[in-house]
Amino acid sequence: MGQGTSGAQFCQVRIDPATGEIRIARSLGLFDVGKFINPKTAASQLRGAVVMGIGMDVSDKPSSTRAPDAS
Repeated sequence: MGQGTSGAQFCQVRIDPATGEIRIARSLGLFDVGKFINPKTAASQLRGAVVMGIGMDVSDKPSSTRAPDAS
């Protein structure tokens, strides 16, 4: 059995239609990490993962501006 961390993150965002500016209103992260060896370091790593994930999401360019067909 492999070792690792599982997690999920949810964000409520607001997007300014005129400028495209993204604001994160609320964020919730849930992580299954097992037993902590150093809780202070683990908390910092989890916060960093949340920030990195948000950064990747907001900098990701859409491949199409067209909505997919609902078929």
